[in-house]
Amino acid sequence: MRSGEVPVLLSPAAARPTRRHGRWAGWLIVPPVLLALAVLIPVWAHDARLDEMVRRVTSFPLPPRTTWADPRPQGSVGLQAGNGNRCDYIVRISLTTSLSGQEIADYYRGSPLSGKVYVEQDAPEGGSRGVVVEFTEMHDPGWDLRCH
Repeated sequence: MRSGEVPVLLSPAAARPTRRHGRWAGWLIVPPVLLALAVLIPVWAHDARLDEMVRRVTSFPLPPRTTWADPRPQGSVGLQAGNGNRCDYIVRISLTTSLSGQEIADYYRGSPLSGKVYVEQDAPEGGSRGVVVEFTEMHDPGWDLRCH
C-alpha cells in the first residue's frame, strides 16, 4: 500500500456480485427461444430441399432451340392447393423457344423433372414464344406451418 491510501474493508456480502434477475431470467428467455427454433428449423429444412430442387431444375439441359427468358427460377414451399397434409414444392422457369408446347412437354416428360408447360399462344408459327415450365414435388410437411 502506498502512503496516503486508506484501506477499504469490504464485507463478504458486498464482495459478491449481485444477481439482479435471479434464476427466473433463464426461464423467461429459454422457452421463447426453443419455440422459435421449433418453428424455424422445419422452415429451414424445407427451404434447403427447395434449393436442391431449384439446383436440379437449373442444371438440367434446356431443350433444343430454347433459351432462358429469365435466368432466375421462382420457387415456393407450402400447401398450394387443397387441404392435404403435405408440403408442395413448386419451381417455375421462364423460357423462350421455337418449339411447340407439346415438344417442350415431351422433352421434360422423359426426364426426372416432370412438370406442367404453359405456352404463350399468340406467337407466330415457327417464331419464338414464351414458355413457363412448372415443376412440382410433394413432401411430408413435418412441423412447417406453411404446409398445414
